[in-house]
Amino acid sequence: MNEIIEKKQSASDFALQVEQKKNELTTILQKTILEQYAYDLNSQTPESFKKKQEVAKFISQLVNTKDKSGRYAILSCSQESIMDCCITYCNNELNFFRNQAYLFPFGNKLSFMIGKDGYVAMAKQLNPDIEDFYYEVVYKGDIFEYNKVAGKTTIIKHIQKLANITCNINDIVCAYATVCYKNGTHEADIMTIQEIYKELQDRGLYPDLYERIIGNETMIVANVEWGDWKHEHRYLDYIMNELGY
Repeated sequence: MNEIIEKKQSASDFALQVEQKKNELTTILQKTILEQYAYDLNSQTPESFKKKQEVAKFISQLVNTKDKSGRYAILSCSQESIMDCCITYCNNELNFFRNQAYLFPFGNKLSFMIGKDGYVAMAKQLNPDIEDFYYEVVYKGDIFEYNKVAGKTTIIKHIQKLANITCNINDIVCAYATVCYKNGTHEADIMTIQEIYKELQDRGLYPDLYERIIGNETMIVANVEWGDWKHEHRYLDYIMNELGY
């Protein structure tokens, strides 16, 4: 009986600790975000209300974010890293619930990652001429042809047999992303598997990735530069469940 009471008390203390941290961060983050737009915390303008709502959405996602050890990010991550992630989230107007962005705790640091759906949303906001994006992985045995004209890459042919598709990362040759414009034109960017590894290594993303994804789908990173907008497409959706993040 005493053990049950102690567990309930412990759970209650933990919930109180999370709630206190949540309230503390909400005030700090709202103040920080509003100051960027020259508003004070008591401002009642539509724009300031919108920013407060974005902070609330960020906090809601943060409260439910855990690291691989099951620790809650709101308690284990530094306030500085949480603030950096919140600023990035609010400034880009992304949506966690549409898989446009993700929060990842690594030790005491919270990292903010934009998913491929987030980059698509950002691209369409910045360039209304964009119709859509397409992403493909090229496996060994695929027939893959592309052309380069005036520095622009276009995919000519990609024929893929079902038998070529495997869950072995060693069977991947490259990946490409294609942007299609409303006028019917399109252009692409291609990255070999070696370039993908190098990109991940240079950015310090998932240092143990290779060991953890053998036998599973892989993360693909493709640098894409169209107009004045340069970004990365990370195929996060492929590995979210497999890696347990």
